[in-house]
Parts: sequence; structure tokens; C-alpha cells
Amino acid sequence: MYLETKLQSQTKNRIIDAIEEGTGVPRLLWETRRGRGTTEVILRHIYIHMLYNSNLFTLETIARMVGLKNHSTVLQSIARSKEWYTNQEEFETETIMLNAVKKSYEQGNS
Repeated sequence: MYLETKLQSQTKNRIIDAIEEGTGVPRLLWETRRGRGTTEVILRHIYIHMLYNSNLFTLETIARMVGLKNHSTVLQSIARSKEWYTNQEEFETETIMLNAVKKSYEQGNS
């Protein structure tokens, strides 16, 4: 059983709010559905990326939070989001969405 600390819960909720605000896509469309639609997949990658970069969650915890079987899928997702930065022309949509979410998250923390 996984129990979140108050800080973890607040951080997770701020990330979710930032994704909704930054992209305009409601949580239910990307978090609970396990579709493989482009937007859903990109937003799950962003969610994992932001959780990991908060330094509050282990890989195993992130996997459980997003309903994945193990932490290796989380590592793949993190690697994918890092690839967006190194090849921004190829991943223009992903980079724009990630930057919008980061901006919304930073504004929510100020």
C-alpha cells in the first residue's frame, strides 16, 4: 500500500492542475483512459516527467501512481521526454505542450 505525504499529494495535484491549465485537456481524458491517442500519451509522458523531476517520488511509486506494471516503463517515458529537448524540431508538438505545462506549474508556485 502506498501512502502519500502531504507534500507529495500537493505536488501531484499542482502538476495535474498545470497539465489541465497548460494544455486545456481535462484530467479524465489522459489520466484514467489508457488510450494510445497522441495527446493522451504525450500528457502521460509529461505527467511522469514532472513527477520524476519533483524529486519526491521513486520510480516504483510513479509507476504505481499512473497504473504501470513496473518502473522500467517510467524510465522509458522519462527518456522519451528528455529526447524532446534534444530534438525539438522533430518533437515540436511535445515540446510546446511540455513548456506550456512547466510555465503553468511555475506560475502556480509563485
